[in-house]
Amino acid sequence: SWYVALFASLGTLSFALASPVWGVLADKYGRKLMLLRANFIAALLMPMIGFITCADLVILHRVGLGAVTGTVPAAQPLMLSMIPAGKRTFVLGVLSSCFFSGLMVGQFGGGELVNQVGFLWTFITCGMILALAGALVLPVKENFVRPAAAPKNPSAKKDFWKFFDFGKVWYLMILCICMTASRDLDGAFIPVLVDKIMEDNARALRWSGYIFGSCSAVAIVMGTVIGWIADRTKMLNVLLILTGLSVLFRIPQIFTDSVTTLMIYRCMLAAAACGIEPLLNSWIAAAVPDASISSANLRALPFL
Repeated sequence: SWYVALFASLGTLSFALASPVWGVLADKYGRKLMLLRANFIAALLMPMIGFITCADLVILHRVGLGAVTGTVPAAQPLMLSMIPAGKRTFVLGVLSSCFFSGLMVGQFGGGELVNQVGFLWTFITCGMILALAGALVLPVKENFVRPAAAPKNPSAKKDFWKFFDFGKVWYLMILCICMTASRDLDGAFIPVLVDKIMEDNARALRWSGYIFGSCSAVAIVMGTVIGWIADRTKMLNVLLILTGLSVLFRIPQIFTDSVTTLMIYRCMLAAAACGIEPLLNSWIAAAVPDASISSANLRALPFL
């Protein structure tokens, strides 16, 4: 459990620290370039995990991987820069559905693939899929205009400190951190819980994949539906409802001693929680200039 916690938290921490840097570079040199960077570097680094035989080195590798990759945060600004403001929430919901559909395939198939061919070839397969994803981005045409260099300002230092004023964007980013932390706090430990319930390591690996995959399947549908609804009603009301339902569906998981019941509760939680992140990201995009969307897109995703 300690190593699982280190793997999940340190990789996410390095990702969170590096994201502002990649966001600023995306606003300066183009969002497509950053998405290609994330995909192809991940494609090179992911297979290396399969050759590591020391748990400490796996964690260290995950820290480096989190710092130099991040495909979903790189894809969001590229999409936001290509669509009208009135459709952004819906498109972010679609992207969320795509993200969870990839999770579903990986989670359903990952456990079985490990059982059939081992961890090494599973990680090599991950690298190949990431490389394919990068190749699909290559023909995309981005209408990117590099912003003109700002003239030297004698009060630049004073303006720098204004960056830390707690305006709307900062509050929204704090909300993103809180929502993501609460949503994913126990995610890394679900396989440990399933193993404890079933007392069978081989079956637990497979059933952990089934639970995550089922949640992703639910999120595929609900991400698009919630995005469509949010574009047609008051976003804050939708966000409050989703947050309340997430709390309601999480509590019963404390008392379950059945894998099937746990799967049902997790799916209900996924149906509510999957729409929170696209709503917050759309809110952030509406609160900042289009030229700064990438650098404002700071999120805490424990996934590449």
